[in-house]
Amino acid sequence: MKKTHNAIAFSLIILVLTISILAWNVVHKDSDEINNIPIDEIEDNLPDDAGLPRTLESIGNFYDLETITSEWGKREREIHLPKHLPEKLNIMGAWARNYEGELGSFAVIVFSEENDTAITTAELVIEVTEREGIPFDPKVSKGTFTEIKGCKAYLDDEAAVGWPEYREKYGPTSRLIYIQIGSNNYWIRGIPRYSMDEMIKIAESMVPP
Repeated sequence: MKKTHNAIAFSLIILVLTISILAWNVVHKDSDEINNIPIDEIEDNLPDDAGLPRTLESIGNFYDLETITSEWGKREREIHLPKHLPEKLNIMGAWARNYEGELGSFAVIVFSEENDTAITTAELVIEVTEREGIPFDPKVSKGTFTEIKGCKAYLDDEAAVGWPEYREKYGPTSRLIYIQIGSNNYWIRGIPRYSMDEMIKIAESMVPP
């Protein structure tokens, strides 16, 4: 009987370890497909209290940029914005979530030539969040790790985009720059028509408003 109990206990331990390893692999899966899609698309699969859905448009509100900078400024949080933009590109505003009268710490700033405020189809979007480090693995990511004006950055000429609306309008890829400036991380996604040189100029020009 004792041997039977030991065998059952051992089997349960093996089962728990197997499940734990599988869960770890899912959470920490590193591949170009995962590493090169926007943060808000990855967070679509997280619980409501762990992140934001695919876009903020379903649960957030659209604000003028002055509101975002003012509210974050009250919390001594500084935001950097580009002074250089491609011709005809204008800032439309930003999507953010409101928590009982206070703006969350995550926002998506939208720029467009066509007055498009949709996160999925605007020509340029900049996601701003309070994070540290560059969330890409050099061993598997196909992009370039570099620095822009002394700030850690990651560049990808052909970052995959999964949104059907985007793919129908621009194709399956985008230009991507991920850069850490101070305590904020900025995920800059531009349409393929914008060259990487143009995207780098955008990132280099990011200064406080």
